[in-house]
Amino acid sequence: MGTVFEAWDTLIERKVALKLMHPHYATDPSMVARFRREAQAAARVQHPNIVNVLEVGRRRDGAFYLVQELLVGQTLREHLDARGPLEPDEALAILVPVMSGIAAAHASGIIHRDLKPENVILARSPSGEIIPKIIDFGLAKLHDPGKQSLTRLGMLLGTPQYMAPEQVLAEKVDMRADVWAMGVVTFEMLSGVQPFGAEGLARLLAKIVSNEPPPTLDFCAPKAAWPFASAVARALERDLTRRYASILDFRDALCEAHGGTRVLGANAAGRAGPLGGSAFVDVVPIEDPVLDAPAAELAEGFAQWHDDGGGGGYVRVNRPPSPVAPRPAPAPGRPRVPVLTPLPASRTEWGGPDSRSQPEEDPVKLAEEALDVNALADAIRWAEIALEVPGESEDVRGKAWLVLTIARRWLGHYSEAARAAQEAMARMARGSNGWHAAFGHLVIAYGYLGRKDRLLARVDELVQLEEEEGVTTEAHLVSASRLAIFVVRAGVPQLGRKLARDAHGRVARAGAVGPFLRAWLAAARAEIAIFEGDPAAYLRRVEAAVDGFTEATDVRNACLQRTNVGLAYMHLGAFDRACFGLRRAVAVAEPMQLDFVPFAQGALGYCLAHLGRDAEGLPIIEAALATSRARGDRRREAGLLVHAARVQAMRGDHGAAVTLARTAAEEAEDLPGKRAYALAVLADALLAEGHALAALAPASEAALLLDRMGGMEEGDALTRLVQALALRATGQEAEGKKRLGEARRRLLEKADKIGDRRFRRSFLEQVPDHRRLLEAATLWIGAG
Repeated sequence: MGTVFEAWDTLIERKVALKLMHPHYATDPSMVARFRREAQAAARVQHPNIVNVLEVGRRRDGAFYLVQELLVGQTLREHLDARGPLEPDEALAILVPVMSGIAAAHASGIIHRDLKPENVILARSPSGEIIPKIIDFGLAKLHDPGKQSLTRLGMLLGTPQYMAPEQVLAEKVDMRADVWAMGVVTFEMLSGVQPFGAEGLARLLAKIVSNEPPPTLDFCAPKAAWPFASAVARALERDLTRRYASILDFRDALCEAHGGTRVLGANAAGRAGPLGGSAFVDVVPIEDPVLDAPAAELAEGFAQWHDDGGGGGYVRVNRPPSPVAPRPAPAPGRPRVPVLTPLPASRTEWGGPDSRSQPEEDPVKLAEEALDVNALADAIRWAEIALEVPGESEDVRGKAWLVLTIARRWLGHYSEAARAAQEAMARMARGSNGWHAAFGHLVIAYGYLGRKDRLLARVDELVQLEEEEGVTTEAHLVSASRLAIFVVRAGVPQLGRKLARDAHGRVARAGAVGPFLRAWLAAARAEIAIFEGDPAAYLRRVEAAVDGFTEATDVRNACLQRTNVGLAYMHLGAFDRACFGLRRAVAVAEPMQLDFVPFAQGALGYCLAHLGRDAEGLPIIEAALATSRARGDRRREAGLLVHAARVQAMRGDHGAAVTLARTAAEEAEDLPGKRAYALAVLADALLAEGHALAALAPASEAALLLDRMGGMEEGDALTRLVQALALRATGQEAEGKKRLGEARRRLLEKADKIGDRRFRRSFLEQVPDHRRLLEAATLWIGAG
């Protein structure tokens, strides 16, 4: 089905196995379904002896991919080819963990159906132990009564030498098919030969289904294997009623034949003994270290085991920073291209900890390292300790304040972040990378606090710095991009456009720049795209921002932009895709307690409601709202109140929608875009209750706010529609019709910017506000 590569996960910085489906299968629905089944099956089982699935998805070129942990070691097939028959101790050291993994799969309703030595990897851990891992669930059968089987009658699935008779006959299979396959594997491990040997596929299959009894171990295996003959023979019973009912029964029979070796419970699993032939040792995991697929994007691999030596371990692999490529000298006779000083090749934009100049226990170094791995609370604790150390230099104290700034910003403590940023800027060289990092996070804090006046003052400050020193660093343009985003959100889009345009122009003249700056430029251009009413361009640009932040190893911003990808799909009416992306973003961000988690949860709840799952979505929005209120995050609280109001309106509770929307409008007093949307939702709910006169004022104010901003904010279609409906309901028919015609024209112009026809259709037909506006215009005005 595919090719497997060793790959590098740039988000977590680790080696992984990347399985790419062959392109010619991408258009075959049955093969695509099988590829998904492989991911679902392996991800559903939480067991240390089953390969861990980290992610599954589809690339932009249409190719499906599967990301799994990278297993270092040889397959059981390679080991058997090199060694021949194994001693019973060594064989059981492999078989018992493998069978325990199979038992976990069976308990989750999964039948592997292709168990063979090629699908068991004897993975070697960093400390040297061998951990058998079951791989390749491509033929797995998932017990799901609501789904039709992928297997057609008469289709042969599996590897013939290990197929149970019922598989060969294409009859219904259950977990006893895996018992048979492990019987064949056990026979081969102990004897060095396969029980059903024949020349040609037809003869082999005939031998498996015939009434002729298979050979026994006491006939063709070394004498040491003879005690296992009866146990293996029962696993190879063709009569299902006489075969072991479960893999655990087979496992326990093998252990008893070995002299009563004890195995601890159905979930017993672990490591094989050294493969040179030492005694088998019972092991049991203290805790299964397998995470679900989305959350695993931010998990570091670890395993903790209980054995005679106690112990356990945690391993983290760091990728050395990529060196900055030297810039080529200009050709003779050509004008010199202005060169921007690049940001350091580090996961912190100002350079991060310097192990050469700081002792291991230096609190500033520990604070920066904690911030580097997203341990925000620890970063704050160490930074506060650093500030209490007497006699520290201003530079060191500035770094401590900068760590406090960033950690508190990502935890949603914006007022504290703003104060810390000012302290950091006061102690750092003006215009340095550290100064710009503090400046940029001050901009972000003011943006989320709704401090438009202070944002505009920061624009003046950046312009003054440019006049004094010029634009010579990437850090300066990152600050300009951050300002552009939040100035647009504050209702001054022309200034935001200019900031972004100037920064982009300087980058174009400078040539190649680093991924961190590219990501911020993409984020700024995405903000302008959504303001200008181009959701398709917004999607492309936030995807570019994800790529840039991922390449720059900025996990927090990459995750934030993944949330924006989900929002882009929501704006395009692809609510199922939006839910998928938002769930992933929440799963990654929630363990870090990042500030945008309530925002992502609110959007997720809103999308679920659009999919008819309002009973699931509304509690998610309400929980996110409670978190935002506790943090004092007015901007996000206003947005969540709007989402809650809209869901209540979908459920027919227009009174609750009125209350929530009115509160949202009050919270967004100095956030014109959010206030316009809240007022539109309020007017819509009042119209639904029959209060046309009461609806006219908020509807008109919402439209006026959008006209003043000069762009297309979230809720633009609803705002224009409810204004027209309110005018009509209050006797202003001609004006209402005029407004509705303008609204339809604006919406269709917006749709014309979407190049993908599927997205354009979804945008017009699947977004309820858009569909409703077009239907109202057709009924009232006629086809346009």
